[in-house]
Amino acid sequence: MAGPEISVVIPAFERISALDGCLHALAAQTLPPSKFEVIVCDDGSRLPVRDALASTLGALADRLCVRVIRQDNGGPAAARNRGAGAAIGRYIAFTDDDCRPEPDWLERLLRHFAMRPEALVGGGLRTTAGSDRYARATQAIMDFVYAEQERRNGLRVFSTSNLALPASGFNGLGGFSSMFQRPAGEDYDLCARWYGGGGEIAYAPDAVVAHDHALTLGAYWLQHFTYGRGLLQVRRRLRRTGVSLRPGSLPGSFHLRLIASPVARTGPRGAACAFLVGLAQAATAAGVLAELAVPTFRPKARQAVESF
Repeated sequence: MAGPEISVVIPAFERISALDGCLHALAAQTLPPSKFEVIVCDDGSRLPVRDALASTLGALADRLCVRVIRQDNGGPAAARNRGAGAAIGRYIAFTDDDCRPEPDWLERLLRHFAMRPEALVGGGLRTTAGSDRYARATQAIMDFVYAEQERRNGLRVFSTSNLALPASGFNGLGGFSSMFQRPAGEDYDLCARWYGGGGEIAYAPDAVVAHDHALTLGAYWLQHFTYGRGLLQVRRRLRRTGVSLRPGSLPGSFHLRLIASPVARTGPRGAACAFLVGLAQAATAAGVLAELAVPTFRPKARQAVESF
């Protein structure tokens, strides 16, 4: 029998309930179960995922081919690489344990690959009906970034909440960089290396994943602070290639338009969201400063620095 056309890779750490919901969403895919597989890489959860979700895995066995592998805690980039290394599909689709793919997610991704078989594809993201204010603010940021990318040519970057590409191309790049030990920057870096190597990048807004960040104010700040650290790492690597994340933008103009975007879209009732978007940008700036002061990654003198 032919193997699956596409492999879904999910890094998982501790969020058992969220992962349970993600697996149920994948079991509801319109793509026949024989055409895809799901690989969960347990990134050293205290209670092993295989044990915690034994009843769910058993109940979904006739609708979902799931393999659970486990590694010592190494971060999401390492977990994605480990999962991708076990994949047997022609294409690999990445999502996260707190995501809920729409029922036609994989079917639509494969339609895009039928037209562009060698492309890296970023799918659409949205919040859920019950998302809190922090999730909505994070989504507003992503909406703005993706819309900006559609307005111009050049490098496009997508979140690993919804990103897919040919397995051969992913392996040819060497996967996600182990330089990124925190959950931030490894997805943009992968897109940049793909683009720098001449690879095609496409946006598939109809292949939708719902991503619900359940956050407190402190967790929201920390999330965007971590993004700032990762963003600086990506920019340092991009600088060596002459590629810019935002070509042609006036200094500061991107951030001002980003903060104003909720109000521009919904009027005065978007003011609270705009405040949180501004707070996220302050947290990102703080993360950049922290990374400048104490870099996460210091290559040894004899160590070859990764390049595009």
